[in-house]
Amino acid sequence: MDETALILGGVNARTIPNPEELLLAYRNEIGGDYYDYQPVTQRDMLVPEDLAVTLAFNSNVSWRAFRSMKNHAADVELSKLPDKPLHNTISTERDLIANVIVALIEWPGFGSSVATKVLHKKRPELIPVLDNQSIYSAYLNPQWPAEHIKPYTVYSYALIREALENVFLDVSRAENLPIWEKLRRLEPAFSRIELFDCVWFMYFLANQQRLR
Repeated sequence: MDETALILGGVNARTIPNPEELLLAYRNEIGGDYYDYQPVTQRDMLVPEDLAVTLAFNSNVSWRAFRSMKNHAADVELSKLPDKPLHNTISTERDLIANVIVALIEWPGFGSSVATKVLHKKRPELIPVLDNQSIYSAYLNPQWPAEHIKPYTVYSYALIREALENVFLDVSRAENLPIWEKLRRLEPAFSRIELFDCVWFMYFLANQQRLR
């Protein structure tokens, strides 16, 4: 085993070389505005203002999403989510996370990407950002990067649950633990999910550029 590489991709395990360089590149090339920002809204309550931070992650929020948050956010019980990192959850708890994501994507203006960009800031150790391009079109695609799938908005519980399970597998792999510790020293404030997302996104970006 290469003790300097991360194994990412869930069941489509891929060896990601030089993860420390990828994490540093994320900070230098993309910036950490979304991850660095500490919300001023309540942890267990969704409000329309929670949409603002998603703009730092290139989300496509609209007036429909704002109206949906205004009309329906009080119905979402975030306090029932497990109070632990994703890598410490059990299967039924991940079912619950998927159900909360689905509750949001049933509203006008929401898909899986926007929903998880909102929810991640409420539970940064628990809920990963399920981006349409880097997660659904690449991470879950066993043929990527040889085969490119056009990004699409996800509304399926089954696909969301599959993505959660694969991210869980990666952040809980025993062989990855020493690498997570090294990465955490570079970004001490980042959760393991956030480290995963930054490293995977830069790996995804590099491969996408080679395909062009």
